[in-house]
Amino acid sequence: MRKNRVYLVAILVTITVILVNQAFIQYWLYQKREDAKLINMGGRQRMLSQRLLAQVLIRQVNPATVSPTDLHAIYQEWYEAHQRLSDSFRGNTFSNRRQKEIFAQLVALEPYFQFCQRYLEQAATGKGNTTVRQLQFNQESFLGQMDDIVSIMEADSQRKLLLVITIEIIFALISLFMIYYEIRFVFQRINDDLAGKNASLVDSNYLLEQYAYLAAHDLRSPAQNILNFTRVLRKRLGDRLQEKEVGYFDFIQDAAQRLRQTTDDLLQFSSINNQQLRIERVDPTVLIEAVLRDLESDLQDREARVEMDAFPASIRVDRHLLHLVFQNLLSNGIKFVAPETPPEVRIGYQDDGPDHVFTIRDNGIGIDENNVDKIFGLFKRLHSHTQYNGTGIGLSICQKVVEKHGGECSVDCEPTGGSTFIVRLPKTPVA
Repeated sequence: MRKNRVYLVAILVTITVILVNQAFIQYWLYQKREDAKLINMGGRQRMLSQRLLAQVLIRQVNPATVSPTDLHAIYQEWYEAHQRLSDSFRGNTFSNRRQKEIFAQLVALEPYFQFCQRYLEQAATGKGNTTVRQLQFNQESFLGQMDDIVSIMEADSQRKLLLVITIEIIFALISLFMIYYEIRFVFQRINDDLAGKNASLVDSNYLLEQYAYLAAHDLRSPAQNILNFTRVLRKRLGDRLQEKEVGYFDFIQDAAQRLRQTTDDLLQFSSINNQQLRIERVDPTVLIEAVLRDLESDLQDREARVEMDAFPASIRVDRHLLHLVFQNLLSNGIKFVAPETPPEVRIGYQDDGPDHVFTIRDNGIGIDENNVDKIFGLFKRLHSHTQYNGTGIGLSICQKVVEKHGGECSVDCEPTGGSTFIVRLPKTPVA
């Protein structure tokens, strides 16, 4: 009952996080539209200022083409736009330091309007000593300060974007943790129930795999979002990141990468049972050579040596699925070896009457006899991610593929180290 309550709380927390996240996104979109409107208003002021100056210069060349009334109309539109922008920042209770700075600079622009108004009054009455050159200098100074204000507004909007990216990463991490907990809970709960319910084994496994497929499929998107948003945030912050913060980014990206790999492996694991066997005659030598080509980079990096016995000309199996089996077993034989020891793997074969028996023996770190029954379990790892990478699903995939053929996958532990995995495949696979 306690586990059920914890699981229910996890679901409610996940739903709450999703709803809060959606509300936050809608609020940010609203703020983004408001910021864009304010920046456009600043740009409009700049345009009207340039337009007024252009009309003054035209009137200086040909007074008949532009009247003082026309100039005053442009000035009035320009000043009203300035007032609307100032009112947007005036008296805002929730304004931050940047917004208060913008408002102060907008107020400081008033003398430019007063100077321009005096010039227009002089143009209308013909009295006064303000020159066009002075007006031009006044407008250029106004444009310079207006550009500074718009830059501050754009920078403030950019900071909001970085804040949103950070919060979205946090929301995504929380969601991923809760979903991952729910998946683990469901797997553990079903595995416990299956121990005493052999009669419903097939149906329970089918439901489990369908849930795992859907859950893993849904996890791929948030995992990718974490990687993408982290890369964007890291690029935008650039040299401003301290060494410790760079380490945080590396940790997040590594965790998201492992989670994405886990979901890919889980999808592959779930799809195997739903996949129909496509039995064909396969040359095992050709198949294993193809696997070795796939692992060529790892083989070269570790200076690994692989030896093979003579195999039969052909066996009847599903080529793609058996490829996965040898790929996982050979990859483990290369991976789980002491750091300074070059891996050595030998692939043996024995014709055992109705069965083909393949053995994959390595010189690795070996497996404790107490853990032999655990290694084929889903998500079962005997070592931490810092020692050996992986998701703990590879051997589960091997066992499922071999059992789907009607065979058996097991392991023998060597007293002096190393392991021998035994793949027993019937010469006549189950239909």
